[in-house]
Amino acid sequence: MRRSLFAWGIVVTALLCIAAATVWVLNASTYSAHATVERYLTALAEGRTGDAARIAGVDPDSVAPLPSDPDLRITGPFVASGIARDGVVAVEARATFAGQAVELSAVLVPAPALGGIFTQWAFAETPTGTVSIDARPVDAVLVNGAITSTTAPLLVLAPGVVSVDSASSWFDVATQSTVVSAGSSLTVSVPLRPSAVFRDTVTDAIITYLDDCATQTVMFPVQCPFGAATDNSIHDGPRWTIVDYPALRFSRTAGDIADGAWSVRGIGVVELEATLVDNATGTLFPAGTRQQFSIVARVTGLNTTSPRVTVLNTESD
Repeated sequence: MRRSLFAWGIVVTALLCIAAATVWVLNASTYSAHATVERYLTALAEGRTGDAARIAGVDPDSVAPLPSDPDLRITGPFVASGIARDGVVAVEARATFAGQAVELSAVLVPAPALGGIFTQWAFAETPTGTVSIDARPVDAVLVNGAITSTTAPLLVLAPGVVSVDSASSWFDVATQSTVVSAGSSLTVSVPLRPSAVFRDTVTDAIITYLDDCATQTVMFPVQCPFGAATDNSIHDGPRWTIVDYPALRFSRTAGDIADGAWSVRGIGVVELEATLVDNATGTLFPAGTRQQFSIVARVTGLNTTSPRVTVLNTESD
């Protein structure tokens, strides 16, 4: 009986030693600070925003989504080294983006143990950067494929990439990607270009405006950029015809940018026909002329679905 109890004691002791050794091995590998950083970087590389955010210690809903395009995510994550001191671990890691090396230096501190036995680690400072996006006049853009407000700085998991594109039908953007490092604070200016929809919409509005001007049978159409004077009386007409509609040029001044507006300019040609009365002889005679006119307009409301086109030069030069 004593031999049996002794044997069982040896077995139990061996099992406890094996369990302790297993816990030690797991704490030194799977649950180590190095492994925590590896899991974080792997989640970044695989585009798993939620997992990466939770490992980083931030709310997944508070960070920019990771790019869906693998070419815009880091590759080859690797934990290069780590130094433990005073209960914390300093880890150096690196990865690659677009052929360039990106690095992550992080300090990890102990977190509450899993099940009371498996060590857990947390980033002492969240591995994030902030990006402010200037895309005036619009207040939302596509960031990594998701519609994102530009009214507040964006929190980005780092090392990461912010790819900005247009979310507005009024503008085109040459898609640009910016690498974000942990602790960095960047401003990305988005070079907006009027889209075909924007140009067509403004052009249609200007054409409608000019056609309305041409329907006015007076020498100086009201609130219009063209007109003609005569010393003779008018017998018939005048009749205005737009010969050439302006080829519009779109630009932005510093004032436009501040106000969220665009300036529009162009030169057109209008024709006037009328029958006049010679005041000296009473003779009727036809009169006609062609003249150039300019359009100067401002487009506002470009963060809405209905931009407003305002012609500024509403009197003939």
